[in-house]
Amino acid sequence: METIGLAILAALIVLGIQPLKGGATMPTKPRSGVRGIRNHNPFNLRPGSPWRGLADPSVDEGNYLVFKDAASGLRAGFINLRNQQIRHDLRTIRGIITKYAPEADNNNTTAYINAVARSLGVGPDTVLDLVNDPETLLDFGVAVIFHENGQQPYSHDELAAGVRAAGGAL
Repeated sequence: METIGLAILAALIVLGIQPLKGGATMPTKPRSGVRGIRNHNPFNLRPGSPWRGLADPSVDEGNYLVFKDAASGLRAGFINLRNQQIRHDLRTIRGIITKYAPEADNNNTTAYINAVARSLGVGPDTVLDLVNDPETLLDFGVAVIFHENGQQPYSHDELAAGVRAAGGAL
């Protein structure tokens, strides 16, 4: 981000473009009606863990979780990403996305991996630290949110609060 001047940074934000670490950008203009945003579940998590902040009913017609608010959904999503390393020892974009969005669930996993890698400005097999590097966790989450929803409507403050709530200090 050091290469982007403050004036350019301000212009990007006004235009609805989220700057990422390393100077990469991600559009943030929202579209209404997208399941993940409507359900306050921007990571499109499915049942499996007893998440805090679930709505009642907690699952929609497509078997995706529904949270009471965006803060709860962001927290759960960032915890889920951290847990890919903590519980499953997955440390690369390829490893995490292959588990997170498998081909068996009708995902184009290769395209997903490449999109996240491109957003982070690293290769798909680069070892990442989503547990101790909150900036990387945030950027990874932004890329996942955008890929899952075709948009990333959350402010940096909302995202950073989600990372902190998930146990990452920012």
